[in-house]
Amino acid sequence: FEPYQVGGAAAAKNAGASLPPPPPQYGACAECHGNVGGGGGDLGPDLKDVGKKFDKANLQKLLQDPESFGLFGMSKFTDDKMPAAERDAIIDYLLSLPKK
Repeated sequence: FEPYQVGGAAAAKNAGASLPPPPPQYGACAECHGNVGGGGGDLGPDLKDVGKKFDKANLQKLLQDPESFGLFGMSKFTDDKMPAAERDAIIDYLLSLPKK
């Protein structure tokens, strides 16, 4: 299993931001949400403030069962699609972002 990677134009877009760089696994999120602090992507909102709305347990549940949060159309990142360690890396990163 290969982790999702952020690179090329996506990494360059985040290069000047004041936010810490995301883990490589964030590429799975960036496909729909864009880079953190970049205003959102084509299919999803910017995730820079997600730590204000959800704790770690709820983010785990949201990634595995987004429909239980009313998010229909969002991909499910269950263990067969993304190992728990990769979900944890993404969640820990999102929760580490400044909460202004």
